Amino acid sequence: MGLNFYAPGGPTPLERTLASAIIVAAFFGTQLWKRTDDFGFLPVVLVVYSMMFAIPIFTLLNFASVEEKLMPSGAALDEALALSLLGLVCILIAYFGTARLRLPQVAMAWPDLVAVRWVSSLSALFGLGVFIVTRNLASSDATQAFINLPSEFLFLGVIALFLLQLNGRLSVGFAALLWMVLIPVRFVIGMAQGEFALGFWVLMGLVIAYTTVRRRFPWIIFAAAVAAFLVLQPVKGRMRKMVFIAGGLNTEMSQSDKIQSLSDTVFTGMALLQALGPVETVSLATQRLNDIVLFAGLIGYTPEDVPYWGSETYKPFVTRFIPRFLYPEKPLETPGNDYGHKYGMLNPSDYITSVNVPQLNELYGNFGPWAVPLGCLLIGFLYRVVNNLFVDGGLGAYVTAIYVFSGIVDIENTAASRFGAIPLHLATALLFAATIHLFSAFRRAVYAHSAGLTRRA
Repeated sequence: MGLNFYAPGGPTPLERTLASAIIVAAFFGTQLWKRTDDFGFLPVVLVVYSMMFAIPIFTLLNFASVEEKLMPSGAALDEALALSLLGLVCILIAYFGTARLRLPQVAMAWPDLVAVRWVSSLSALFGLGVFIVTRNLASSDATQAFINLPSEFLFLGVIALFLLQLNGRLSVGFAALLWMVLIPVRFVIGMAQGEFALGFWVLMGLVIAYTTVRRRFPWIIFAAAVAAFLVLQPVKGRMRKMVFIAGGLNTEMSQSDKIQSLSDTVFTGMALLQALGPVETVSLATQRLNDIVLFAGLIGYTPEDVPYWGSETYKPFVTRFIPRFLYPEKPLETPGNDYGHKYGMLNPSDYITSVNVPQLNELYGNFGPWAVPLGCLLIGFLYRVVNNLFVDGGLGAYVTAIYVFSGIVDIENTAASRFGAIPLHLATALLFAATIHLFSAFRRAVYAHSAGLTRRA
């Protein structure tokens, strides 16, 4: 109601109806979720879906200003909204329609909470250190992705500590480490790289964990994150000019200088908000959430001007699991750059910039409109599979599932990059679990040895 009566945009009656229906469908899905014991992933992905495919209809003042090279027609925008609504309904049908699906249960109880607390804290500190160091290494994208892998332990450690805190099993010292060191430092360092997703992603796992345990969405935290986004997003380009060089991160710039650039950006964003007013600022910020507009532009140009892609963005599923040292000629995955070139959004010589390829756009671009409902049925089913594999498996299973869900909640990137990363995430989680078990076994051995010495004495 607020969007329809007070939002600054001026959608047509049909656009208004379809966008509102997407939000209502998301709300209905959340109400169905409340009757389950499922992970808190679904409400989060429904909020993300609404932000990407419905809310910009109400907040953008001028669709043409979003990307003039891919300007959508009114008919294409109507079709994009209708397909987005149909896709969301299909996700909900597949997810709730397979609720009774029986799968082998992953059991990861982790009864030794002392081991969980210490391993989680040390792993998170290790992952934080790796993230800070590797951000300033000059290396290729493929090498950078490999050396960044240990930083994933930060996410697992933070999720485990937060779950313990939500259940009243975390001491003051560990809670202080979580909220005064791990989360704020990782958030600030991530944001300071000029890629805000690096900062906000660490919060995504916390939101899913909170929603899972408390059975409600953390609207206050979400509102604070949105407010920060509205202030920072319109001036992100200015910050990137400070921390980027030749289209990539300036590895010779110190982290302290990058943090100073982030601080300057905050003040610039607040000044811009005062100068433009909330209406213009919201419109500028939500241009970043213009997936529905990009979807409409894709529909308008495909297949008349750009042929269907013919499963091109799904081919990386075949080679993703082969290490590059075994397959040196493995093709680089650049779907965002390819997408930008196909539709004239990037200069022909620009091989650095990437345009997000949301999974709805990907389905349509590869196969046409019929692929959207069918593909969304598959996506909803995959959400259900992950949920049912881990939902009753204990603390370790909860940590693993929330970690996996934190990756696939990013519906703004290709299926291969999100779902294809699940095996790697599972392998990382298993290594984390093995470390906890080893530490627990070490504690038991030390305790048994001490008890034996006491008895002999």
